[in-house]
Amino acid sequence: MKIYQFVKILLLFVCLLELVLTCQYDWQCGNNQPFSQCSHDAFDLLTGIGYDDSLDRVILLGKFNGITSNANEPPYIASLPGNGGSPLQGDYPIITDSTTIYHRTQALIHYDQTLKLVYLEAAQYNSYGVGPYFSSNNSFVTTWRTTNLIPFGMYVDESTGDTYTCEYYLQRKAANGTSIEMLLQPVRCNHITRIGEKIYYVDQSGMYSLNRDCNQCRQADLVIRLPFYTTAFARSSSAFYFGVTHSFGTNYTGIWQLPIDRASDISYLKKIHSSSTHGLIFNRDAIKMFAATEDHQVLRFEQLDTTNPTSTTIYNHNQTTEGSCRCRSKFSGTDCRTCNPGTVRWLNGIPECVIKGTGPISCLQDYECKYPYGYCSNGYCKCQNDLTFSDTLDRCDCFNGTISWDNNGLPKCSK
Repeated sequence: MKIYQFVKILLLFVCLLELVLTCQYDWQCGNNQPFSQCSHDAFDLLTGIGYDDSLDRVILLGKFNGITSNANEPPYIASLPGNGGSPLQGDYPIITDSTTIYHRTQALIHYDQTLKLVYLEAAQYNSYGVGPYFSSNNSFVTTWRTTNLIPFGMYVDESTGDTYTCEYYLQRKAANGTSIEMLLQPVRCNHITRIGEKIYYVDQSGMYSLNRDCNQCRQADLVIRLPFYTTAFARSSSAFYFGVTHSFGTNYTGIWQLPIDRASDISYLKKIHSSSTHGLIFNRDAIKMFAATEDHQVLRFEQLDTTNPTSTTIYNHNQTTEGSCRCRSKFSGTDCRTCNPGTVRWLNGIPECVIKGTGPISCLQDYECKYPYGYCSNGYCKCQNDLTFSDTLDRCDCFNGTISWDNNGLPKCSK
């Protein structure tokens, strides 16, 4: 009897959990209402993909609402089961994209399964930054810097814990984080892996190799010239896989397979799927491979070592039917009530997370702009007369003088 009751409770819990993740109406999103909502929006994929073996979930970066060019909506980290058994779920927003115009997330570079941590690439003022994003406090830590003209490659060797990066040079950071070794310079590459005592990297024209113990080497060995520019890369124990999107000067697209033991022979390069692809990742035992495509699909590949690999579409944003519960725009946290840095404003019973930037917050009424020091104009706070905004005081102020008052009772800056 006790076992029967336990099974009933377990089944009830699973059903409730399903209601939390999938929905048709806002009220199905539980006690987080109205800070959460049932979203039926499509999810447009940005570059990159990750996978969590312990959760069997594919990790993705993208934007809801089907509008990747909407700079006002933050991108999301989202996930879905590796078997595609339930809808895509928005996990948390990348709030840093809402706090300043000088930070725009471009790609998911790496997912750390142990720490449950994403490494992102973001366009910043005068450069590109790569580093971890911490959803607990909505912070992005720039660990590496590059430019839009210099590709960036990153590979974490799970067997040793070493991290390989490639920007102006190829280097290895030891697992203990105390030593950095320069392997090769100068070099520009965007994909790296290790097989035994060999390091392989891919650049815009081909794949190269060098010894693992190389120290400030000046040249690597050419493995193969590739007829395309590689936008995604992964490998199993037996083959390399190249994801290709449309690029200038070539008509190649799709996913290509090259046996490791025939890597120098172009005749063994075989196309296994036609979709333009910007993300590839294997699960830990390299039985399944997942791909993120340019037309916003997620594919699962199996039986890759056979002559007829199978592919299954586990997400297609053109076929989004069931909704998923997620935080309203710019809110975060397990209860969707965190608005940081920013303030909560209510409009017709719906909360809005209004992010503070380099000036006063956006507005509906003058009082939101600390009137009379500021006022609301066309939805944005502006300072009165020649006052400027002070982050310290959180209002408009006079920095090079003292505040006086004009004939209309409004503040001005007197030198």
